[in-house]
Amino acid sequence: MIIVQVSTAAVLKFSGNAFMVKQFTDAGLINYMPVFATMELLFVALFIWPHTLHIGLLLLTTYFGGAIAVEMMMGNPLIPAVVLCIIWLAAWLREPAIFKLPITVKTGLHYQN
Repeated sequence: MIIVQVSTAAVLKFSGNAFMVKQFTDAGLINYMPVFATMELLFVALFIWPHTLHIGLLLLTTYFGGAIAVEMMMGNPLIPAVVLCIIWLAAWLREPAIFKLPITVKTGLHYQN
């Protein structure tokens, strides 16, 4: 579901959709719209492929983190934040271990003199 949403947004950016053009013009990023569309498609492709799930998740997280920052300046960071939460949920459903820390806690440490 989220893959379709992000991919559709990328296609709308490539096609020059009037709403997308207005949003990017208001944000002062109209010249970068094709770059953002390319990044979305690339990051989604990496997220879909099981072998590159981790790097895809990292790249999508940073991408939507930037989107949240831009939208905070515009006054509505809720939409990219919700998309990011759904991406994290999808990653967790695919591979729950992805969010576990690789740190083990040892108890009862003994020191030798």
